[in-house]
Amino acid sequence: MKKMIGFFLISLASVATNAQTNLPVCIKASFGYSKVKNNVNPTSSGFTYGVGVETFLSLSPKEKQFLLNPSLDYNSTGYEVSASFATNTDQVKVNYVVLAMPVVFNANPHLFEKESNSLLIGIGPFVGFATSGKFNTKANSDYTKMSFGNDITANRKAVDAGITFKLGVTMGKTCFNIQKNTGLMNVMPKERISNGEYIRTKIFMFQVTYKIN
Repeated sequence: MKKMIGFFLISLASVATNAQTNLPVCIKASFGYSKVKNNVNPTSSGFTYGVGVETFLSLSPKEKQFLLNPSLDYNSTGYEVSASFATNTDQVKVNYVVLAMPVVFNANPHLFEKESNSLLIGIGPFVGFATSGKFNTKANSDYTKMSFGNDITANRKAVDAGITFKLGVTMGKTCFNIQKNTGLMNVMPKERISNGEYIRTKIFMFQVTYKIN
């Protein structure tokens, strides 16, 4: 995982070095729903929201239709578990810092220019780092702080990773997106896996992005 993260950062630095120096700076707000897929207990989705920053880097000095779209977000996610009444988890809430780097097709090379509209379609990797989390049970409504790691006492792994899909429409300096993050990692702690159990994250968000520079 460290090699993967290092590769993303090196790639971003390399592209930025060869791209335009006047990069757009955008802020964004997100909301939607999140859930997990697992083979232990059925789950239902919960509310997610977040804030972030992003930019767009041309992959070619002369061509602005294919862009690298790195973003850094803080997302608060949640879901509910349908388990036994007395013993199992009911609600889970986890906060992540997420680095996403989709490659985006830009239908109009005049991105974020006044009175210029465009369609954006993108796909690429993301990596998420859990900063905090909590859960409660049907027997106890008070939340318990989550621990992250790979040992038997941990609730979840701290690192998540997968694929992000993006579809957006720009109107001047504003962009309206829908984005789906599909986790490919098993975020269940390694030492708690005994019969092939897994937990994989899923997030679907509506986003509003505004170019501030």
